[in-house]
Amino acid sequence: LSTEDKLEYNFYPCASGQIQFRVRAPNDAHIALTTGPHEGEPMYE
Repeated sequence: LSTEDKLEYNFYPCASGQIQFRVRAPNDAHIALTTGPHEGEPMYE
């Protein structure tokens, strides 16, 4: 996955109930866990 350098999240569903990821980035990497495909409460960053 490659994203532009802007402060927006891309949301992807997690049907299996678990996630596994690796990050390789020249700058910061941000991960958000939410209950739906949008920013809201609860949201864990």
